Amino acid sequence: MKHFLFSSLFCGFVFFTNCSDDNSSLVDSQKDTDGDGVTDDLDTCADTPIGEMVDLNGCIKYVLPLNIGIETLDDILILGNSITYSSENPSNGWYGNWGMAASSQNKDYAHLLEEKLTALNASIKVKSFNISKFEHKLLEFDFEELDTLFSNKISLAIVNLGENFNEPSTQTEFRTAFSNLIAYIEGKDVSHIIVVNSFWRKKINLDIREIAINKNIGFASITDISSDTTNRAYNFENRDIRIHPGDSGMKKIAERILLALNL
Repeated sequence: MKHFLFSSLFCGFVFFTNCSDDNSSLVDSQKDTDGDGVTDDLDTCADTPIGEMVDLNGCIKYVLPLNIGIETLDDILILGNSITYSSENPSNGWYGNWGMAASSQNKDYAHLLEEKLTALNASIKVKSFNISKFEHKLLEFDFEELDTLFSNKISLAIVNLGENFNEPSTQTEFRTAFSNLIAYIEGKDVSHIIVVNSFWRKKINLDIREIAINKNIGFASITDISSDTTNRAYNFENRDIRIHPGDSGMKKIAERILLALNL
């Protein structure tokens, strides 16, 4: 499925919020107050934050969906970081062996996805792996370390990374490394790919989205979920765990990915 997101040299047809010219003297059919590329007379969502992708009504578009039949899915591979899977670490108060920081295995987003998908297609199998090493190594990461994960045909690969991007790495390094990762996956026997941006607000979220658009693959944005503190694991004392999604956040992440699957 092709995702048509048009860019233009003038603000009226830009589908990303990046225009800030003074248009106070214009009528509503010419004004674009929040600079999202949708004129005020058609914009049903005012004050869209700069940089967000929007639909024809000027409302934030959280997914670029894939049109694939549920019956075509079987082996699903999720590549992520601690939000996807984190082994027990009593030193910081984490005693789970599942996605941090769900209260139990069946409440992390990967297992919620599996529950929903297998109810629709019993042949689906979901496997999750923590490849946070990629986020730390970036351009130095050896993709051969992932070869065993792709030894069999994968009907859907879900890539959920970005939270561990920090200085001194540059945004350009991340963008190049992430593009390389997607190219590596495309080179394997993988039918479909969905990328998910960071749960936390990061500059590289825009890069993840742009790569999805350029690669014509699925995309789900989950950053807005973290802005509601009830979606974080504030029941934990350790700060590094508290900023992770709790049960509510995990549920919403699963729902957002399902939306990207048109489910």
